[in-house]
Amino acid sequence: MNLDPLVTISTSGKITDVNEATVLATGIPREQLVGADFSNYFTEPAKAREGYQKAFTEGIVRDYPLTLRHTSGRTTDVLYNASVYRDAQGKVLGVFAAARDITERKLAEAIVLQNLARAEELARLKSRFVSMASHELRTPLANIMLDCDLLKNFGNAMSAEKSQSVFAGLMSGVSSMVRTLEDLLLAGKLEEGKLPFTPAPFLLLDFLRRCCLEVQPEPPSRIEIAFRDDGLGVTADERLLHHVLKNLLENALKYSPDDTSVELGAEVRPGSLTLSVRDRGIGIPESERKFLFDAFSRVSNVGAKPGSGLGLFIAQKCPQAHGGLVRYAPLSDGSVFSVTIPLSATADLNPAT
Repeated sequence: MNLDPLVTISTSGKITDVNEATVLATGIPREQLVGADFSNYFTEPAKAREGYQKAFTEGIVRDYPLTLRHTSGRTTDVLYNASVYRDAQGKVLGVFAAARDITERKLAEAIVLQNLARAEELARLKSRFVSMASHELRTPLANIMLDCDLLKNFGNAMSAEKSQSVFAGLMSGVSSMVRTLEDLLLAGKLEEGKLPFTPAPFLLLDFLRRCCLEVQPEPPSRIEIAFRDDGLGVTADERLLHHVLKNLLENALKYSPDDTSVELGAEVRPGSLTLSVRDRGIGIPESERKFLFDAFSRVSNVGAKPGSGLGLFIAQKCPQAHGGLVRYAPLSDGSVFSVTIPLSATADLNPAT
């Protein structure tokens, strides 16, 4: 039996005969198909009629794309090839059409296109990584080498104060490289879904204070915490939230003037926690906001400020392990980033109560 649906159609567009493959493809018995309008069994009847008329006008139609509809709701992508047939005197009696199922071919094409898009994205990521690495790794490494040369050649002649300054430069360069490498490793684990999700109860205000102290250990702090409940505990993955908050706070401090404050807010609702970081910084150009959370992406107005372009990528990926999300809202004098995650429980964890 021919596996392709075969149909003959009269000059009025009515089906005059079908093969068993057509019955299987539509889910409709032969006796119901014969006499019915040919175009009724496609997702786009007008397009089917157009192809049918084209066959009459031109005598033949090759590889005309249509989508056949089954009574179950299933659809099949097909290419129709049609030609007119005539009687002994040459009079056109109708159209003979054969459909070729291309569903698997289209699926294969979609996979190829998806792989091409992925390859292009990997190429872009590679380019961004090379650009980032050339600055965020090479620059501190060059400074480390310079400081090492100073100590090697002039260390004995240096004052204690100068030696301490050179050592401080060395430590700063090493710390910068370590942070960048840690971000790269974390981003890789997040991208591969290999970072474990381990929720546990903890005191929210204590967590916020520790994050702020880590980001800005030296007083006076520019971060203002707009949350006062020191006994409220939440159940979440503290480590993942720490990555999120640390990156949002570091960005807020880095890209806003030194004489402005950064506001850290927390709102606990039944079943959810929202943390927000509000700055009065440079903001994000509107045309670049769609790339905001891409890996190695940095906006054009950051100037000479250092950065790997991974902070917001990490800040977006970590909440996804919670089933949460990150939002950005532009303001006239800065930005607000907020992260919302679902909570399984809250409790009063203050031992004094």
